[in-house]
Amino acid sequence: MKTLILSDLHIGDPRVKEGKGIIKLLHDGDYDRLILNGDIIDLWLGRLEKIKRHPVIRKIEEISEIKDVIWLFGNHDCDAKKIKDFWPRVYKLDSFETNENGHRTLVIHGHQVYAFKNKSWFSKLMSRINIWIEKVFGIDLQRAGQKTCCYKRKVKNKRKKIIKKYGDGVDKIVMGHTHLVGCEKIGDCELLDIGSIVFTRTYATIDNGLVSLRRL
Repeated sequence: MKTLILSDLHIGDPRVKEGKGIIKLLHDGDYDRLILNGDIIDLWLGRLEKIKRHPVIRKIEEISEIKDVIWLFGNHDCDAKKIKDFWPRVYKLDSFETNENGHRTLVIHGHQVYAFKNKSWFSKLMSRINIWIEKVFGIDLQRAGQKTCCYKRKVKNKRKKIIKKYGDGVDKIVMGHTHLVGCEKIGDCELLDIGSIVFTRTYATIDNGLVSLRRL
């Protein structure tokens, strides 16, 4: 079983364009199962009607006709009322665990250990303000902030919390959410943060139980 894991597409965010490279990966990639690891659509910044027409969304819907597709909710796409009938053939879960060739891997978005699961009204407001500033002044404060030492320290602590909360009996944890690539290890459990297929152009695969980080 070969698994392709994509995280943080944020379809609906004005900064996310056509996604031709992602479509090519989805179409040509060698995989049996697709895991969408949260924040696939961005209901904070986009309208569902428009999101449904995006080429990447249509490609995923097409793939769900012939392969297993699993959508793990993130904080930007976790709205059960709006997405109840979205992608009817796609399995919608909070996390997913594989056990292949003696390797146990947990895939989870990663927002679960943040205050209010990082989906408070304040978080949504700041996200919208950032888009307005980027549109008017051409400055993406969110992306700039993610390069600071303060943000990187915060991410490091959150990764450790994920391992402590979910790592019991698991060899590897694959997460996203932070839009940063990195890893952390506590005891026998190693965490791989795969970043964002859009912003860091990275993704992961699981082949015969072995997890690999790849670049688009």
